[in-house]
Amino acid sequence: MVLTLYRLALAGLYKGPQKFDGKNTMSTLSLVLIIGSITSLVLLASYLDAKFQWRLNDWMNGECSNPFEKSVTDKQQQRLEEKDAQIEALMARIETLETIVTEPAYELNRKINALK
Repeated sequence: MVLTLYRLALAGLYKGPQKFDGKNTMSTLSLVLIIGSITSLVLLASYLDAKFQWRLNDWMNGECSNPFEKSVTDKQQQRLEEKDAQIEALMARIETLETIVTEPAYELNRKINALK
């Protein structure tokens, strides 16, 4: 490190430690305002994501190209509703078959057919 600084000094690129003059520094107020603005933006985006499912945080992180398009969760919800309807229909069919199989006339018919 010291050798590199020595080479830079010889080349005229490094001028040694500089004095702190305060002209090129960011004021405390500016720093607080920037950090506060970024924090407010993130919190607002999180709130809107939770309230309207807009996916703003995903958009800011580069995970989606359009934050307002329907998310995969809506499609998954629709598939779940279709599956629930199909399960209900199958349960009704099973109940009908159970009713037919447990009838006494059906049992008697099976015994007659077994004797033949």
